[in-house]
Amino acid sequence: MNKKGFTLAELLIVVAIIAVLVVIAIPIFTKQLERSREATDLANVRSAYAEVMTAAASNDTSSPVYKGDGTYQSVVSPLKQKEDGWATNVDNIEIGGVPSSTWIGEPTAGGSCTVSFNTSSEKVTINWGGSGGGTGGDTPGGDGGDTPGGDGGGGDDPASETAAPLDSAIKSAAEAALLNLIGTPHGSQRLTVTISNGTVSVNTHGNPSERVTEASVINVLRSLPGVTFDSSGKMYSNGHPVTDTIAVHYTPSGH
Repeated sequence: MNKKGFTLAELLIVVAIIAVLVVIAIPIFTKQLERSREATDLANVRSAYAEVMTAAASNDTSSPVYKGDGTYQSVVSPLKQKEDGWATNVDNIEIGGVPSSTWIGEPTAGGSCTVSFNTSSEKVTINWGGSGGGTGGDTPGGDGGDTPGGDGGGGDDPASETAAPLDSAIKSAAEAALLNLIGTPHGSQRLTVTISNGTVSVNTHGNPSERVTEASVINVLRSLPGVTFDSSGKMYSNGHPVTDTIAVHYTPSGH
């Protein structure tokens, strides 16, 4: 009876084949695992969207997602995915009718996503630009409840975030909206909005219009595209705290 076993060369060939298969399989498995995490995050964001829109549709100002000034928002945090960006093709994905082409920012590993709705502008904003956890009530759809943080910024230490000015298009829209807010005062009026690392302060000079208050100015800023506020009132643009100055001057004709 022939009891000859495998030769060393044959064993090495088998080991090499197994090694090649492992090298091919691990990246595929890792990518599929990341896609499953992203699917969980998308499901959680859809749940947050449903919670926000349900509260807004019923005008429920006692809901934990109501943030004042007609704004409803919920934050999913932390995200389950372990890699920045998308492993999933989201080109044709919508959340509550909001297409991916209008989403703000991209997800980050362990970051956050803010869903907000403003009753004045009737605009839904989905912002993936945050990172880290936050504070607030639970967002349905997460494992054990996702904790909302701030809008666009989450509950991160502000020192760990890079402040940025508004881009020119958003700033121009802000100036036009603030002039419209001033309306027609009795004489000239200057309005200066100073934003320092997301903290907004309002100063008026001249003949102040009764319509111009800090609350009304912040409500105007909330309506700007790409602009969000966290639960502490800090202003973010495309996921970054804002540092900028917006100054408008109304002068009656003939002056």
